[in-house]
Amino acid sequence: MEAYGLEEIEQEISADSGDFYTAGDSFGPATNPSSQGYDGTSSGVEVYDISSPGPQMTATFALSGGSGSAALAEALDDDNQVWAMSGDAGWLGQSQVAYTSVALTAVAEAGYVFDGWSGDCTGIGSCVIDMTAARNVTAEFSAGQVLLREAVDNASLGWADSGDEPWFGQTQASYFDGDAAQSGKITDAQSSQLEPTLEGPGTLFFYWRVSSEDRFDFLRLWLDGTKQAEISGAVSWERQTLAIPAGQHGLRWSYDKNSSVSGGDDAGWIDQVVYVPDDGSGMLLSVTTNGQGSVTSTPSGIDCGTDCGETYPAGT
Repeated sequence: MEAYGLEEIEQEISADSGDFYTAGDSFGPATNPSSQGYDGTSSGVEVYDISSPGPQMTATFALSGGSGSAALAEALDDDNQVWAMSGDAGWLGQSQVAYTSVALTAVAEAGYVFDGWSGDCTGIGSCVIDMTAARNVTAEFSAGQVLLREAVDNASLGWADSGDEPWFGQTQASYFDGDAAQSGKITDAQSSQLEPTLEGPGTLFFYWRVSSEDRFDFLRLWLDGTKQAEISGAVSWERQTLAIPAGQHGLRWSYDKNSSVSGGDDAGWIDQVVYVPDDGSGMLLSVTTNGQGSVTSTPSGIDCGTDCGETYPAGT
């Protein structure tokens, strides 16, 4: 829709006085110029209370047979906008987009996983917000979990979980190679357990640490249901050794909480688990360094300070 004479004005050619809007004029279906379309059909739009010319001008818009911004938008063939009179460039200013909903999609960066939405959105799928009021949404991301066998640096043992929450691989705390297994996130009077099955005879080596309520919450090691060792409180990485007798045996690490109170990070960790069967298939070489220095090996396998143990075939 445009008024008669508008093209003449735009092309800077002669136009009569009826082609201009002046202060106090009205513009509608019956005026000259009129708000009718080129084909003579009525748009229903009326403009009145036109202000005097200036950098900012105002006018009142109305729609015959309707009222309000919805009716005006329909006449202007754009119901995705809310229309108002403002701005420096003319009478019609676009004030805002009238979206009824917003869809949010979360994509984790490399090394991270998307854990889900909180606030006005929940779950892990696409978040669709109904914008009938101000909203607040949080996208939760965390460092991607490491496979359990990678976290403990041992893919040869079969790893199983039990208890109230499973152990998991993570990269925030480690002794070796940037990752370790951490006990599940449990609460009072719960337990998180990690259970490989071993065929003896052999020797088990591993590192562990704990951050817990001292003397009440424990990281424990069990063999066939009998407790072998435990640590509690704030204990940094320690190396442990356990002889495994002949036959098949059930091994279990458990982080156990009492009925109240939490302390520290409220978790236990296990790293660099090595099991050496006593069947002639391999011999463990362990290296300890005192003072400042490093030790490497040929064949490769020892790089100590960080990797201070390696299993070699018997007779190497």
